[in-house]
Amino acid sequence: MNHLAFRIYPVWEADRATRLTIRLPEDAGVEINSESSFLSSFSIDKREFDEVEDDVYQNDKFGQTDKELIFNVDIGLGSIDIESCGR
Repeated sequence: MNHLAFRIYPVWEADRATRLTIRLPEDAGVEINSESSFLSSFSIDKREFDEVEDDVYQNDKFGQTDKELIFNVDIGLGSIDIESCGR
């Protein structure tokens, strides 16, 4: 199974809070490990993802396809929204 590893560095603007939206391909298996603080917001479509452990989310294709994405999301300040490309 092939895994794609990359880092996303959002740009900080002094007059705005950092907000990042990640749109995921519908045909990929996805696991998201999230960690946030009281200064942050993490949003995920609960219709698309199940919380399999505390702060660990998987879609129904995870472990079922050759295309898998694994995200380790650590939010200190700002917000991250995870959504499917089909939404």
